[in-house]
Amino acid sequence: MAANPAEAENGMLDLTESDLFSTIIPLTGEWDFYWNQLLEPDEISQGQESGSFYFPSSWNKYVIDGNKIPGSGVATYHLSFSSPESGVLGINIPKVRTAYKLYINDTLVASAGQLGTSRDSMIAQYQPQIAFFDVLKGENQITLQVTNFYMSSGGMLSPLEIGNANQILRSREQELALSLFLFGALLIMGFYHLALFFFRKKDLAALYFGLFCVLIALRTTMVGASYYYSLFTDLDFVIARKFQSLLFYLSPPLVLLFLERVLPVHFHQKVIKLTKALAIIYALIILVIPPQIFSPVNSIFQLYCVFLILYVLTRFVIVLKNSDTNDNLLIIFGGSMLLFTSILDIVSVSVLANSPFWPPFLKSIFQNETNSSMGQLVFVLSYSLVLAKRYSDSLVKKSEMATELTRINANLDELVNERTHDLWLSKQKIEEQKLALEKLSLRDPLTGLWNRRQYNESIEIEWHRCLRHRHPISLRSTDMAFRYGGEEFIILLPETSKEEALKTANMLLIQIEEKAIPHCQSLVNDCVTVSMGVSSTIPSLDTSTEKFIQDADTALYQAKENGRNQVQYGG
Repeated sequence: MAANPAEAENGMLDLTESDLFSTIIPLTGEWDFYWNQLLEPDEISQGQESGSFYFPSSWNKYVIDGNKIPGSGVATYHLSFSSPESGVLGINIPKVRTAYKLYINDTLVASAGQLGTSRDSMIAQYQPQIAFFDVLKGENQITLQVTNFYMSSGGMLSPLEIGNANQILRSREQELALSLFLFGALLIMGFYHLALFFFRKKDLAALYFGLFCVLIALRTTMVGASYYYSLFTDLDFVIARKFQSLLFYLSPPLVLLFLERVLPVHFHQKVIKLTKALAIIYALIILVIPPQIFSPVNSIFQLYCVFLILYVLTRFVIVLKNSDTNDNLLIIFGGSMLLFTSILDIVSVSVLANSPFWPPFLKSIFQNETNSSMGQLVFVLSYSLVLAKRYSDSLVKKSEMATELTRINANLDELVNERTHDLWLSKQKIEEQKLALEKLSLRDPLTGLWNRRQYNESIEIEWHRCLRHRHPISLRSTDMAFRYGGEEFIILLPETSKEEALKTANMLLIQIEEKAIPHCQSLVNDCVTVSMGVSSTIPSLDTSTEKFIQDADTALYQAKENGRNQVQYGG
C-alpha cells in the first residue's frame, strides 16, 4: 500500500520521518527540471536548471521563460531525497515517454529504449519495470534522463515509487497478475461469444460482444502493467502505438451495435452509423499519421466518446422506465459500470490527470489505466448472468415441454378419439350452419315461404323434367302462397293437368274464404280474399317458362278485373 508523505519541494524530499523500508512511497512533488539537457548524475551541478516543476506530469505543461515547451525534445529530472538509514530498496518505474535512463546515486538502475537528440538517433520503447538499489543514510540523488520525439507529450504520467523491495516486487507481480487475469477472462469470454455466433449466425449480438471482449483483452495487456511491451521488447514502437490506438477506436461502435441488439428500438440508427463512420475514418488516419500527433486526434475522438457515454446513459434511463425484466437491469448495470470506468480512463490520459491540486485518493484512481478493463469485466459478468438465466429458462421450458409430450404420448389414443369426436361435432355444426344459411338464402324472411330465387331454380328443374317425359305442369298466381314478388305468390304443380290445377285452386279459394280472416283496410271485402290465375301446359321446345308465367299472370289480372275473389284460367 503506497503511503502519502509530504511531497517534494524545490527538488528536495525529506523521507527521514517515513517508514521507507516497510512501505511504498510515491515520489511526487517539485523536481528540478533541465530542458534540452541530458545530464549525467555528476553533471547536474553544471547544468542550467529550467525550474522546479510538479512531477509526474507531461512536460508540455511546463512554462519556461514565459513559453510552454513542446512535446518533442530531451530533458533531465533530478530529485534529492533523505533516507533515515541505509539498505536495499526497490523502485517501480511506469511508462516513460518515450526513452529514459534512471540513475540513483550515480548508478544506472534502469533504462528503456535509446536516448537521442533527434527522432533518428533515438529508439522509443515502453517498458514498465522495477529495479533494486542501495540507498544511503541521509541524502540520495535520483537523476532521470528522458528523450521524446515520438509522442505529442513527453515525461511521465504516473509517479516513480520507492520502498520495501519485497513490497515493490509484490506490487508489480499483483499488477501483472491482475492484467493477465483480465486479459485471460476477457479473451475467453470473447472466444466463447464468437463460438456462439459461429453456431448461430443470426445472433449478431454475440459477434459484436465477442469482438469487443477480444479488443479490450488485447488493450489490457498494453496499459497498466503493460505486459505486452515487456513481452515484445523488440516490437517497433510505432506499430505498437498504432495497434493500441486502433483498439481504442474500434471499441465504441462494437459496444453500440451490441447494445442496439440486446436493447432494440431504443438506439437511433443515425448515431450508430455516425459512430461507425468516425471509427473507420480515425482508424484510417491512425494508419498513416505518425504517433506524435496521435494525442490531438485522440482528444477529438475522446470528446465524441464522452457524448456517446452520455447518450447511452439516457438510453439506459428510458429502458429502465419501460423495462420489467431483470435481464435488462443486469445489462444496464454492467453497461453503466463500463461507461463510468471509460470516463475514468479518458480523464486519466487527459491533461487533468496530473494536476497537483488533486487529492491523493483521486490521483490513485485517475492514474490507473485499467479502469475500463475492470468495467468491461463487470459488463462481461453481467451479460454472462443474463445468458446463464436465459439458458436456464430454456432448459426449464424444454423440461416442461418434455413432460407435456410424455403426458400426451401416454394418453394419445384417448386424445385422438377426443379430437376426432370434436372434429365430427365441428363438421356437424358446420353442416347445420350450411343448411341454415342455404335455407335463409332461399326463404322469404317476411313469410317464411320459398323466395323467387328458389322458384327460378325449381321451375327450370321441373320444366325440363316435364319436357323430357312430356308431362303437364301447372301454375297458379295468387294473392297468397309462395312469394314471387310484392303481393304475388306462385304455386308450382308438376305433373298436374289443367283440370286438377283448377280444382286445387277453387278448393284453396273456398278454404281461405271460410277462414274469414279479418282485413279491415281492404276496400273490397272485410276479410282476406284471393284472386288466382291458373296456367297449365305440357313443356315443349317451342314453349318457355316465361310464357308459362305470363299466362298465369294474365289470368290473375282478369280475375281482379272481374271482381276479385275468383279463379281464372289463362293459356
